[in-house]
Amino acid sequence: MNSCNFLGRLTGEPELTYSSKDPNLAICRYTIAVERRFSKEDKADFIRIVAFGKAGEFASKWFHKGKRVLVQSRVQIDQYVNKEGKTSYSYVFVAENQEFADAPNINATREEVENSVKDGLIQVIEDDELPFN
Repeated sequence: MNSCNFLGRLTGEPELTYSSKDPNLAICRYTIAVERRFSKEDKADFIRIVAFGKAGEFASKWFHKGKRVLVQSRVQIDQYVNKEGKTSYSYVFVAENQEFADAPNINATREEVENSVKDGLIQVIEDDELPFN
């Protein structure tokens, strides 16, 4: 199983680009700072995340510097040979699920929320679908 879960704060604004091969494919890159829980000192690891498609558009629109997010991802290891002929590796965490870990943006307009629902970025759950009532 290739699964990595991170809870951390965004270190900057997400960067949204579109694929040169498929101009409809959104690619969003962002970095989160994840605290080391068992360290006696305040230390953090900086994790680079990439989200594709609707997930990338969602992150670009709603995630902002300093917000806490929960990211379920898979690690992708890319191998390449540099100019000196040495093999190098880079690790990228590809978001498969991402959620807010802080309160939602209360400054969002009704129109922004409705557009996000229409675009499938936000799922509406009816009261009768909740497991508790």
